[in-house]
Amino acid sequence: MAKITQHSYGTLQDECNVYFIMEYVAGGELYNIIRYSDLIEIAFRKQIKSKQEHILFYLAEIGSAVEYLHRRGVAYRDLKPENVMLDARGHAKLVDFGFAKRLVGGRTATVCGTPGYLAPEQVEGKGSLALRNRLEYGLEVDLWAFGVLAFELLAGYNPFSSEGPVETYQNVVQAQINWPPYMSRAAKDFIKKLLVLDPKERLPAEKFKLEPLLGAIDWDTVSAGKGAPPYVPTLSGPFDTSYFYKYPDETEIDKKMNERLSLLKVQSGGTSIENGRRKERLFEDF
Repeated sequence: MAKITQHSYGTLQDECNVYFIMEYVAGGELYNIIRYSDLIEIAFRKQIKSKQEHILFYLAEIGSAVEYLHRRGVAYRDLKPENVMLDARGHAKLVDFGFAKRLVGGRTATVCGTPGYLAPEQVEGKGSLALRNRLEYGLEVDLWAFGVLAFELLAGYNPFSSEGPVETYQNVVQAQINWPPYMSRAAKDFIKKLLVLDPKERLPAEKFKLEPLLGAIDWDTVSAGKGAPPYVPTLSGPFDTSYFYKYPDETEIDKKMNERLSLLKVQSGGTSIENGRRKERLFEDF
């Protein structure tokens, strides 16, 4: 099962930082694949019934990872396409365990995660009143997030996301979903068992494999990482970085910022407050 979670090789430490040596997952984020891959475009909008199996492959691998964590009492708490990556063979890897937590007693009260994927009990736990009342939640928040993820992979959009976080939270608490006409009945039935307001009523991860939607999956093969992925990244070698965005390093950003500040100093003789405001606006480009 460890094949479906990103492997850690060790840590290093200096006087300022702790460094984690992680497995390199060369295929990039599933988030980018579902938006830009022709394969997923076809799955969403054409030949839905024949291509749904491609999406189910990823759901099975991610579901196996969630089951693995829950058997060990670990809540992942940030399940979303951006935190699922593809390795060089095209298999899904669950990464970024910054919010993951082993639940002592099976409950916790920390509010964390991404707005469109938070469960209702997490959303209702926001604010000073909730902090006083210490509203708690358990592993079930991952089941809700998995339902959102399944909907997004099959429909092509998040069912609750809106223009801002407040509107998104309102949608989550109301749990009203506009189902696309091209989603299969089996997919709807599966997702409905996850997007349930009562956490105790949600389908547990160990029962995913019993659902009609995922019934044709060979779960032993999935757990062993031996299935045939529907999409295999095209890589030039084991250290290919073409599936990742390229960001300028800090020295390049500092150099550009200093150049623009120097130009500002020459062009403007304004007060220090005015120049400070201009300086703040410069950061909008980075």
